Amino acid sequence: MFEKKTFGFRSFGIIFQAIKEAVDSDLYPDIETVTTILDQRSLLDSVRIELNGLQGREALEFIRDVDVNVDALESYAFQILHLRANRQLLTIAKEIQDAVELGNTPIEILSKIDVETGKIAAYVGAQSKNTRTAKDVAQSNVEQLEDTINGKSSYISTYLKFWDDFVGGLFPRLYMIAAEQNEGKSSLVLNLIRNIAIQPPCLVKEYAKRKIKLFTFESSAEEINNKLVQMMTGISQLRIEKGQMSESELVLYKNALKEIADSPILYDDSPELTLPLLRTKIRKAVAEGAEAIFIDQLEQILIGGGGDIQQEHIRLNYITYRIKAYQRESNIPIVLVHQRKKAVESQSTSYSQQEDRLREPELNDLNQAGGKAPDAVAMIRTKKAPAIFWVKNRQGAKGKRSVNWDGSRILFSDISEDSIRPEFVQAELPQ
Repeated sequence: MFEKKTFGFRSFGIIFQAIKEAVDSDLYPDIETVTTILDQRSLLDSVRIELNGLQGREALEFIRDVDVNVDALESYAFQILHLRANRQLLTIAKEIQDAVELGNTPIEILSKIDVETGKIAAYVGAQSKNTRTAKDVAQSNVEQLEDTINGKSSYISTYLKFWDDFVGGLFPRLYMIAAEQNEGKSSLVLNLIRNIAIQPPCLVKEYAKRKIKLFTFESSAEEINNKLVQMMTGISQLRIEKGQMSESELVLYKNALKEIADSPILYDDSPELTLPLLRTKIRKAVAEGAEAIFIDQLEQILIGGGGDIQQEHIRLNYITYRIKAYQRESNIPIVLVHQRKKAVESQSTSYSQQEDRLREPELNDLNQAGGKAPDAVAMIRTKKAPAIFWVKNRQGAKGKRSVNWDGSRILFSDISEDSIRPEFVQAELPQ
């Protein structure tokens, strides 16, 4: 990670390089060894300390005699890394200014600097994974297991058996929810968010609200809140927006909205985002403590820099793989919504036969449409015989699970679910 150019002062970089060369040669890097190496490289006189005018061996002796807190060496190392990163950021800032003055578009500039800022993030260790030995990884496995045993698990329960029974909850992985239009993709996301960030539908003894970030491209944050209220009370979003509520419903509405307001949900309702901006916002969300990211939906994300003129399947695959990389970098769960195109039925099958037949979705429906990158893919059917189909699961079984679907409340629940929280019941319709 450290190299000669890591250091802001040229002399320090030269000294570091000499010490590194000594260590690589199995030599103890004392002042004699470092002096000899620098002298052989004709670099000894290049070592200077401007503050006191010392040069060469005298400068090395001064540095050797500086009182250093050995226990803080790691802290010093991080300071050096961060200073180097700051210098790189200043360079990028100058490049951005030059690009703006040259008339480059914002998309072109952002696409270019995304690569450079990604390198800096990896350089300073922003959730990056460097090469590690098998022993180090095994130790990490043990620590993860101990954390899980002690109640510090990395997974988040969704309190929905049709989800948790197959994939165990939400782990630091990429999940995809896919379905045709109007099958409840966004509603399932809101069910997950309600359960982990507000309150599960059933009473739970020990419950900790999880901070999440929701990127919603098709609905405003206010609309999302109204949908959550609809889910929790049964009062439709349309009647909320029209103000058509009875006194009893108004009480339910205010109670539900207060509970939402007390939740640690972060909204981003930008109408569209490029991949570079999405990456930046995910990093910021993680820095703010987000434990899961939800993105609704894949098709609204732009590559930027001219990449959006590619064929649709190439574009979607590229975006999905990039989001997978962002998930690995952030090391938290990301749930991505994808609207798949309506499956093409056989031309020999009549329209009435197609309507009567229940076609079960398959992973092949997502071929060349972003289905390769996610660790798990759930496909939804709600119009007839509501069910969730786990068509991909790298960590476990695939299969189908029938579910309850209440369209009036945009509410998913398990077939065995019989304990809905008493304060959130269907309100009386106004007379």
